[in-house]
This record gives sequence, C-alpha cells and structure tokens, in this order.
Amino acid sequence: MKDSSIRFRISEAEKGRIEDFSQRIGSPVSEILRRAAADAVRGEVPGNRLRRACADVRRSANRLLDVMNSTPIDARHLHGEVARTAAQELIQCK
Repeated sequence: MKDSSIRFRISEAEKGRIEDFSQRIGSPVSEILRRAAADAVRGEVPGNRLRRACADVRRSANRLLDVMNSTPIDARHLHGEVARTAAQELIQCK
C-alpha cells in the first residue's frame, strides 16, 4: 500500500518536461518518478542500459567481423553458432 510521500523541489521547466513525458507515454508522473527512484537505488543510472546495449552490439559485430576476416572464410564457422548468435543479437539490437 502506497501511503507515504517524498517532496522535493524542481524547476518549472523540469516539471513541464516530466509532465509532457508522462502524457506522451500515458503513465502517471508518480509512476515515472517511482520507477526512476527504484532504478537509481539499484544503480541503474540513466544511460547504463544504453551503454550495455551498445557494448553488446559491438561485441556481436566483432564476432561477425572475426568470422568474415578469416582467410579463407570457413563456411562451417560462418554458419556456426557464434555467427548465428551474433547476427540474432544484432537484429534484436541487444
């Protein structure tokens, strides 16, 4: 049961951006702020997920490049699990 509150001050511009975002995604401001606070407490600061996703994409791309740069290209390796997994991760933007 949610019966406690925390008050803090923000600028009108910050408040407006949060309210605009709330309307765009159809989620109450309190829910957005609760999620942001929970993420921060877990160490999920803004941008961490994006940085991890970018690192995963780079790792997958490097795996594919390793396969493509082998001379001659080993078709078994190209069709193998490493290349398949890397390609799937890239497609899924992991």
